[in-house]
Amino acid sequence: HGADVNAVDANGWTPLHYAAFDSNYYSCKGLIESGSDINAQSTKTVKKERQDESNNNYDVYRYEAGSTPLDLENQTVTRTAKNVRKLLEDHGAKSNNKVNNLWTHAGPMYLVEAIGHWTLLSL
Repeated sequence: HGADVNAVDANGWTPLHYAAFDSNYYSCKGLIESGSDINAQSTKTVKKERQDESNNNYDVYRYEAGSTPLDLENQTVTRTAKNVRKLLEDHGAKSNNKVNNLWTHAGPMYLVEAIGHWTLLSL
């Protein structure tokens, strides 16, 4: 009801960036149908963590300024993500290849890496 579908937050992401990041097909579809900019570019570099459903590992990505919704979505390999990727591409989405995988980690090792205390490994 009058909300700006292309509004950006402090990270420079639009609602479509978040919907694509979450691989939320119906949110992406609704935002696209409401006039969301399919190729909106983020304005800041952001680090985000996401869990890989296939192996329960956690990956940390750096989404560079200039990332599009398709850049954010491209890091997921689930069936839902493939549908979202196709939806975005069918509507003309482009990737700026502005994503870097910083590291992959799992379980307790994640905590060690995240807080930077490698000495815990020797205990």
